Amino acid sequence: MIMRDVLDWSANETAEVLELSVPVVKSALQRARATLREELPPRRSEWAPSTDPSAEERALLEHYMHALEQEGLPTRTNRQPVVALYLRSPQDTEFRLISVGVLRVVDGKIAEICDYGMPNVLAMFDLPPTL
Repeated sequence: MIMRDVLDWSANETAEVLELSVPVVKSALQRARATLREELPPRRSEWAPSTDPSAEERALLEHYMHALEQEGLPTRTNRQPVVALYLRSPQDTEFRLISVGVLRVVDGKIAEICDYGMPNVLAMFDLPPTL
């Protein structure tokens, strides 16, 4: 239900996109917020890992960042920048839209990225499904 928090969608809009009832959306959001309060540190700086990434993790991160740089398509939604990520599997001939990342920018820096990969949400961005 993060769409409701990040994109300022109403419960009705969120329910429509997710094909759920409004009471289900509100209930899920209440449960999610309660779980976040219980499970996550109060300050995000405490979320940092206690060790540096391993060589294997570093290689994976570099591969992921390269893919984002080479195959991301910029767009906007609700006055926020969005990057669309397209990937091509080895047996495919086209790049396929797999997710969009909505960026929250504060003081010229990325403060948060909310990633969405659900097909019905991707369809709302009016992006080509393949490149």
